[in-house]
Amino acid sequence: MILYNITFHVELNYFEDFQNFIKNEHLPSLAQDDKIIDHQFLKLLNVDNSEGVSLALHYVLKDMADYNLHIAKVDSQLKKLIQERYEEKVLYFCSVLEKV
Repeated sequence: MILYNITFHVELNYFEDFQNFIKNEHLPSLAQDDKIIDHQFLKLLNVDNSEGVSLALHYVLKDMADYNLHIAKVDSQLKKLIQERYEEKVLYFCSVLEKV
């Protein structure tokens, strides 16, 4: 199993809009992606949120082949939308983990 994580840092003024975007636009679109076994959208609690909110979006995929398909199709579109909509107001980094 592969866990793909995107950790976001969202400026405070954009938090509500970004949260709604992920919950109401992006996550429902995952229903069309049969490579996603499960997903979670989480708020990090052990960080300083005085200047922005840190969030994590986790996707569970069967294997690296499904991960690569997801990256090519869905992930690139999501990142393009975030860049167009939020520019530097939402920053992110990604990590890929394997269950051992």
